[in-house]
Amino acid sequence: MRWFVAIVGSLLLIGTSALAQPRTTPPASNGQWPPLDATPVISSDRLPIPETERPAPPQCPDLAWLTPPDEHRLWFTADLLLWWVKSAPLPQPLVTMGSARDSIPGAPGQPHTSVLFGQNNVGFGPASGVRLGVGGWFDAEYHWAAELNGFLLAEKQHRKMYESDGDNGIALAQPIVIPGHGESAYDASLGGLTAGKFLVSTSTQFGGWELNGLRNLYRSDNLEFNLLGGFREVVLHETLMVNSDTIQRQPNVLSFAGQPLGNVGDQISVGDRFRATTDFYGPQIGGKLSWTSNRFGIDFIGKVAMGVGHETVSINGATWLLPAANNSMTVMPGGILAQSSNIGYYSRDVFAVVPEADLNFHYDLAPWARLSLGGSFIYLSRAVRPGLVVDRNVEPGQVPSNPLFGQGSSGNSPTFLFRDSGYWAQGLNFGITIRY
Repeated sequence: MRWFVAIVGSLLLIGTSALAQPRTTPPASNGQWPPLDATPVISSDRLPIPETERPAPPQCPDLAWLTPPDEHRLWFTADLLLWWVKSAPLPQPLVTMGSARDSIPGAPGQPHTSVLFGQNNVGFGPASGVRLGVGGWFDAEYHWAAELNGFLLAEKQHRKMYESDGDNGIALAQPIVIPGHGESAYDASLGGLTAGKFLVSTSTQFGGWELNGLRNLYRSDNLEFNLLGGFREVVLHETLMVNSDTIQRQPNVLSFAGQPLGNVGDQISVGDRFRATTDFYGPQIGGKLSWTSNRFGIDFIGKVAMGVGHETVSINGATWLLPAANNSMTVMPGGILAQSSNIGYYSRDVFAVVPEADLNFHYDLAPWARLSLGGSFIYLSRAVRPGLVVDRNVEPGQVPSNPLFGQGSSGNSPTFLFRDSGYWAQGLNFGITIRY
């Protein structure tokens, strides 16, 4: 019994000693304990995580195209323009071709008369131009900005020359209306009697500038809307000229200042010129809506200005005598359509409206450089056009090249009367914007 108690007691003593021992980690090979944040070593008997089960790394946006709020506060734009403009209205016949066999050669209404120039609208085709702009944000939060823009289209001309030596009974004429008598004509070329030519031209040029303040009303990652308001000016300048040269082939056919010309080869030159300008200026309001997605985007700009259209018209005319016998030249005021009764400078102010719409697609070459391609439309509600102020009612006594010059003229015709119409320009824009 004693040996059993001794054995049990020994076993209990050994077990108690084992339980009392603390758990320890084997020291490192250098005798130092490893740090608590050391990366655990995975046993080689554990299976690796399959490649397909590993989570994909997060996708980061193209940060090169995200503009920090404290950069790109200034911008400069340059656009090349290819625009079409409204044609020039010429409701009156200005040059005709007829037959010497008619009772009034070249006069409208005669059997063989046809209109060569006028009584129709004259188109100018596409006009090239340039538009420049500069602007900037006043604050780093992009709340307020200002922008200055200006554009100019190259002058477009439509020129025609009609020439005849008078053979084959052809008549080149400038048609007029004699008050109280009806249609008539001044012949520059008339079968066998005179030889001559007409040079007619009309031109147009359009441009303007604007200064606007911008207020940002909404901005998100892809969408932005800015309200704009400011002042703008647009100017339309147009001309209409009718020139003629007539050489007499037989004596005493032509006359100057009421006196017949006795030499073959004597020449009469006549010029009528009409210049019309509309200068619009006034306040405007509008908005700019922009949508962007990374490098691509669309911009839409709509605005309307209301103000004063200052219309001016200048009319001049003259008649020259170039004798065949010498090189002297004599000039008298007054042509055919421009006489003392309407020669002068006229102006008036009218209310006008100028709306404009622009749609552009852009692509960012770099955070500081942007290309754009789009279209524009601008409309001027009232503009004086030179072809609309021509009066064909002419008193023969006022015309220096008429044999009745100085006789029985009241000096009332032709007259001047303001007439205007709408004008538009539209076309393509290709530009670049540099941002700083």
